[in-house]
Amino acid sequence: MALSPNSEIVIVANGCNDGKVKLWNIETKKIIAKWEGHTVVVGALCWSGDGNEMRSGSWDGTARVWDVKSGKTVPTIINQSRALLGDILAQCNKYCNRCM
Repeated sequence: MALSPNSEIVIVANGCNDGKVKLWNIETKKIIAKWEGHTVVVGALCWSGDGNEMRSGSWDGTARVWDVKSGKTVPTIINQSRALLGDILAQCNKYCNRCM
């Protein structure tokens, strides 16, 4: 789970066991976006500092960078190592405002 740094709308992202990333509007308690791309559990999430991008890492060995407005991804990083999740979390701690 990761909290958006955007102050206009409070959004929480969560990774799911089915490989989806869901964005929730905290005030309305509704899902506002569902992104598909990973094939199994999403274990790492992180917002960019400006809230325009979301990074996700999955146990399928892929990492994605999502454009929050369009829901589209830039080219996918494929790494068969489970260490990829740790790498994403390390990047989150270094570059992102809010990471959980």
